[in-house]
Amino acid sequence: MAIIDEKIDRIWSDYISVLWGALAAILATIAIAGLVIGVLRAQVAGLVDAANKMAGGNLDITLPRAHKNELGALIIALAIFRDETRKA
Repeated sequence: MAIIDEKIDRIWSDYISVLWGALAAILATIAIAGLVIGVLRAQVAGLVDAANKMAGGNLDITLPRAHKNELGALIIALAIFRDETRKA
């Protein structure tokens, strides 16, 4: 009976270790997602501010730095729009 109890204890210990590992992975994923959302939110907020200024007629704005993603492509498009509108 003692051997069975030891094996059950070992299995239970392993099970608890796996649960703690899974919990740590979930918390890390949530933290990383929060950071990514924060960065994207800041980029979009800067872009919205620049677009609002352009809509108000202020073409002397500094656009946020363009990154190699979809928001960067949008920033580049707004920069082209701004520069072409200045020429007109």
